[in-house]
Amino acid sequence: SEAMDTDAPVTVTLSATLGTLTPSTTTPATWDADGKVYTVTYDVADNGVEVAASDITVTVSGAKDLAGNAMTDSSTPDAFSIDTLNPAVAVTAQPIDGHYKAGTTLDFTLTASEAVNVVGTPRLTLAVGGAPAYADYLSGTGTKILTFRYTVADGDNGTLSVASPIELNTTG
Repeated sequence: SEAMDTDAPVTVTLSATLGTLTPSTTTPATWDADGKVYTVTYDVADNGVEVAASDITVTVSGAKDLAGNAMTDSSTPDAFSIDTLNPAVAVTAQPIDGHYKAGTTLDFTLTASEAVNVVGTPRLTLAVGGAPAYADYLSGTGTKILTFRYTVADGDNGTLSVASPIELNTTG
């Protein structure tokens, strides 16, 4: 790959089954220091869709090398996909019914329909005797299985249940 004319106006269009995507208005397109890599950021609306790489077309126009030769279109199949569909999550393991002493730790396992990357500090919303309580995130980022832990507190009394629908809140 050779250096490109970084002053030439370049247009990169992404077309997908969900329509044409618009480049970000908050992140300008940039050339790298060598003038060989042009980076364009696209904002994709969270509209609950998944688009496979095979359904995405990349078109580039206006790019020229330093000699003024126009770049020929090229794209890498399966380079990326678009996923704004939130994963489905279900409780797949929880403590058995019983009486627990203060200080006892209780783990809850959630299984997602796809691998998830945990950002921040999520908490699983619970109810203890009708009062709100929270199980803290323990492990599982990058996988389909997330584990949350609740520590029984002094004064906890009543049935312990996971809120419905499942709510993962971030703290802080």
